[in-house]
Amino acid sequence: MPYLDLIPASGIRKIFDRASELEGQGKRILHLEIGRPDFDSPSSAKAAVMTALNEGRVHYTENRGIPKLRRLIAEKLRDDNNLHYDPESEIVVTNGTSEGVAMAMAALAGPGDEVIVPTPSWSHYVSCATLFGATPVELALKADNDYQLTREAVEKLVSERTRVLVVNTPNNPSGAVYPEKELRSILELCLERSIYILSDEIYDYFCFGGERHVSIAALPNAKPICVVANGFSKTYSMTGWRLGYVASSAEIAAKLNKAHQYLTVCANSFAQHGACAALADDEGRQFLEKMTESFERRWRITNQLLSEIKCLRLPRSAGAFYAFPSFDYKGMSADQLCAYLLEEGGVATVPGTAFGEAHKDAFRIAYSVNETELAEALTIIKNLLA
Repeated sequence: MPYLDLIPASGIRKIFDRASELEGQGKRILHLEIGRPDFDSPSSAKAAVMTALNEGRVHYTENRGIPKLRRLIAEKLRDDNNLHYDPESEIVVTNGTSEGVAMAMAALAGPGDEVIVPTPSWSHYVSCATLFGATPVELALKADNDYQLTREAVEKLVSERTRVLVVNTPNNPSGAVYPEKELRSILELCLERSIYILSDEIYDYFCFGGERHVSIAALPNAKPICVVANGFSKTYSMTGWRLGYVASSAEIAAKLNKAHQYLTVCANSFAQHGACAALADDEGRQFLEKMTESFERRWRITNQLLSEIKCLRLPRSAGAFYAFPSFDYKGMSADQLCAYLLEEGGVATVPGTAFGEAHKDAFRIAYSVNETELAEALTIIKNLLA
């Protein structure tokens, strides 16, 4: 049986497709299911793409990406994340962070290996581990502990076959931000047991309420076992550009680049020039600051309105742009609840089972719509569940 046959369809896409079907029937839908910023991409980035196109920069680039972009990524990682990578040998530009995760699984794990995936989580980790023949081992985190990842929880699932641990902070879908103290303890365990770490940091700028993002790869002795995956989709609202990157030791990066060569060859040539503009000029930084300020306001609105719904329990979330409340409502499962909110209220949300089978009593809300629509959607949820 092909490994692909073991992978289910995306639970998020099922909701999105049903919402689109209802819209086709003339029903108004408020979209809280898709995790993408509602901002346009920076104008300077778009202008740089047009210039690149007009100059004929439409052909293959180096597999690793154009040198200028790799250099700017290295500077970003150094200045914002305390990470130090050589742009010549330790950074690969990818077709989105999605490809970066797939490359990491291809490079680090295979048949006979186990990949520990803390859930709730983006389904891509489990699916990509399966796609390359590894066995995903789901670590179900608890709402009572605000979906925090701990060394104790990881250690219970470590075996002789454990090859990779996935760390995603700020987290999709829970919004949890992992503290440095716990990351240090988890790193110590991985160093002791020779376990690689895939650190997905795509939401690194989205921390609210005084929280801050700490990269586990920036901690002492972490570099030889860490692959950092990041990108431009969330930070610069460039989801359709399909641009991301991975950073690691030179030894691992060579394997990542080999996987990249056979998966996609290289990232979009002219889009890479646009990403350079996003990283290099003042407009990009101002754009980022404006967007994150808006998302902090939405975070406060979401927490306030959800806290008023008696049948919900809202774990503490301080990052990404998601809430992942658990519920107890008329004996409904997560799938039933989300279908009810969509069909009766026109509000699209995602059942917790899309992020791990253990999460049948939770659902995800993406507060990536404007504040007016967000407040309207949450009020509808409140009224439906009153």
